[in-house]
Amino acid sequence: MITKKELTKEIANRAGITHKEAMRIFDIVQETFYEALETQDDVKLFDGVVFSVKDTAPRTGRNPMTGEAIDIPAKKKASVRFGKAVKDILANMK
Repeated sequence: MITKKELTKEIANRAGITHKEAMRIFDIVQETFYEALETQDDVKLFDGVVFSVKDTAPRTGRNPMTGEAIDIPAKKKASVRFGKAVKDILANMK
C-alpha cells in the first residue's frame, strides 16, 4: 500500500516542488473530491476511473443469528467504475 506521505513525496520529486507544496495540493484535490461526492457529482480520474454516489433501495433482510426479518433503510453508497487502462493492468497481472 502506498501512503499519502509516500505519494506526496513522489509528486514533489517528479514536479520539482517541496513536499509541503505537494501535501497542500493533495489536500486541495482530496477536499474537492469529497465536495463533489457530497453534491453527488461523478468524479473521473486516472483515464476512466469514475467515482460516484449510488442510491440503494430499502429492503428486507434477515438476521443471520435468528432468521428474523429486519428492515434495511435506503442509503447512499460510493461506487467505483474502472476504465480500460485499469482493466488492462489487472488483466496482465500474474
